[in-house]
Amino acid sequence: MRWRSPHVRAELAAYRNAIGRFIYITPTDSFFHVTPADSLRVYRYQQANARLVGGEAAVEVEVASLLRLHARADAVRGTNRATGDPLPLVPAARAALGAELHHDRAGRWADRAYAGAEVEVATRQTRLNPSTSQRAVTRCSISLPASCGRCSAGLATSISQSATRPT
Repeated sequence: MRWRSPHVRAELAAYRNAIGRFIYITPTDSFFHVTPADSLRVYRYQQANARLVGGEAAVEVEVASLLRLHARADAVRGTNRATGDPLPLVPAARAALGAELHHDRAGRWADRAYAGAEVEVATRQTRLNPSTSQRAVTRCSISLPASCGRCSAGLATSISQSATRPT
């Protein structure tokens, strides 16, 4: 669903999908040793009848002719319908807040110039698959985009805190 006024734009979406033979990847306890000091985890593809339920929401507000604020959030819940277990490696819910400062009089060479900042936060993943050794991650990322005409640049950083699922 979408709604728009002269200074506000909003979007909302929800879904529930039942998928037969959904293919997913799951980590194993095995490792492939590239060198004696370096190894890569081995993953296995599996399939199961699955249910995915989720939603997305976004809003953008033009506070002034040069300033836009925006917020967005999304979440998904994946379940193996045969066992009732969570599907492995399903992302945690996340949300973001941001602002963009636009300059509409920058001259012809930069007719759509803007600079912005956004902070994104992901929640701790609490629906972990019992057969995998997943990690719960809390992440905060900050991005600073800038654009002038056809040129754009960006700077992004991410801060993560993780913990292994207790067994």
